[in-house]
Amino acid sequence: MNIAEEKHKTCWKHWVILLGFGFLFLMVGNGLFNLTNPDEIFYVQTAHEMMHKQSWVTPYLFGEPQFEKPIFLYWCLRLAFLPAGVSPAAARFFPSLFGILGICAVYLLGTIGFKNARKSFWASLILMSSALYVGLSRTVFTDMMFSVQILLALLSFYWGYEQKDKRKPAILLFFVFSALAVLTKGPLGFVLPGTIVIIFLLLRGEFRAFLGRPALMGGLLLFGALAIPWYAWMIVHYGTAFTHEFFINDHVRRLLEAEHSGNDNWYFYLMCMIGGVFPWSLFLVAAFAFWAVAMKRNRTPFRIFLGIWVLVVWGVFQVGHSKLASYIFPLFPALGLLIADFLIEAVSSDQKRRILLLATGGTLLLLVFTPLGYLPFRNKSIVQALITPAMGRALILAFGAFVLIAIWAVINFVRRRNPAVPLLFVLPVLLVLAGSQSDLLDPLVSSSRACETWMAKYSIQGTILCSKGNARAIHSYTDQKVAIVGMDGSPFFSPHPVLYFTKPEALLVFLRQQSVTYGMILKGSIHPLDQLDPKEFHYECLDVIGNQYLVKIESLAGITGIAMKTTKPHSPILRDKKTGNL
Repeated sequence: MNIAEEKHKTCWKHWVILLGFGFLFLMVGNGLFNLTNPDEIFYVQTAHEMMHKQSWVTPYLFGEPQFEKPIFLYWCLRLAFLPAGVSPAAARFFPSLFGILGICAVYLLGTIGFKNARKSFWASLILMSSALYVGLSRTVFTDMMFSVQILLALLSFYWGYEQKDKRKPAILLFFVFSALAVLTKGPLGFVLPGTIVIIFLLLRGEFRAFLGRPALMGGLLLFGALAIPWYAWMIVHYGTAFTHEFFINDHVRRLLEAEHSGNDNWYFYLMCMIGGVFPWSLFLVAAFAFWAVAMKRNRTPFRIFLGIWVLVVWGVFQVGHSKLASYIFPLFPALGLLIADFLIEAVSSDQKRRILLLATGGTLLLLVFTPLGYLPFRNKSIVQALITPAMGRALILAFGAFVLIAIWAVINFVRRRNPAVPLLFVLPVLLVLAGSQSDLLDPLVSSSRACETWMAKYSIQGTILCSKGNARAIHSYTDQKVAIVGMDGSPFFSPHPVLYFTKPEALLVFLRQQSVTYGMILKGSIHPLDQLDPKEFHYECLDVIGNQYLVKIESLAGITGIAMKTTKPHSPILRDKKTGNL
């Protein structure tokens, strides 16, 4: 067998392993958990309402047009629902598919950039076994699709950069994938890859060579033809209602104002990178150090490209005040490539191998001892409330699995094999254990079972009182109108066409207008109802599922004719014109 045949055989094996592991790590078991509150149900209900209204252009929620996100994810969801209707597995199909596509794209990019199939193979394995990548592959968010489209755009560019005879199709593909990213999450779909490419070309002194190519104009025209029509249609039909919500509120305002104030600090995204690549967190720290040294000793174009990729995405989102871990997800493919670069270099170097051993050993110690952390406190009431006997058994199983992983790693090290191989299976172990506890965990993250149970047991009618966190789900699963108890004063970042009570007086008016009000309230929002006057309302908790309480509130005024002290029984509910709150 000659060298070319051997290389072809090795690549063929890599593809089989990546596709097989990708299916197991990122797609199998997607139907075990129902759609989670509040975001998965937001996207799925929007697509569901589009189906009912037979719309392929305007997203709807609570029966009204909503403009928080572009159209691409909703198109994918509608297509996924065509064969068998709405289900958790169908809803998560396209995010998982894009997750698998992403690891294939990383393999191709690593092969082009590193010119080393082993490094690119490991980059894909590391990425698919990282916590945030697995999580976003298995949830109905825009972030996986958006990030993979940016990855494909950058892959297209670098393919053309390395192979000059492929530059015309590479440039066209760059603009195609950038346009799809813009249709998935907005203008950043072009800003991020465009900025990375421009900075890279400027540093390499090759900007004019690309700027002057005829394919560039064709690419811009193709980008406009794909990305602009939907936005133009929405602006023509909805005018300032769309432009203000989508561009001003969801983009400019997020830049200037923190949606989650606790995240607005300088180190948040650094911690997201380190935590998001778990169990490769310590390897990432070592990889950053290795990259910094390599920039002095072996500054290859691809290492420069990866560094710019990370710094641009981090820098763009760091300046904004609204911060979420998923925002910087587009840089995670670059992190996988950086970790693989360090890992493969360390395996073949005695000096770097010590660092590899420290990173592997530290990770294994963390894995083995974390499940035992609750044991000293097992008699404490707070832990007993959090950890059920079933969860305790799951933790013991996790401890046993991680001990086996540690033994496997030690055997690999003694035999001078890669001791990090067993870490690839940390996330699958956790997924299996979480799936075994789906009956326990599902009601804590989803309202599906609670609504199904309660609608079967009780004749729930009228507007349902609920919490901000489960409002979309209650409306979706019951098909009833909802009103939200939000006494903490933090409404939705984008207004929803629902009643939202931030003042006790407005809540009382609402309760007096319905003789009987049912509520499905999350545990953290139940306290305003505990303050109801028993002389005016009969309030009882009918059932509890997970962290959701089904309550029934009867207005005694409708029964006994008690006079209202603060407002008239049918006085109108007034909405704050600025905030939309009541």
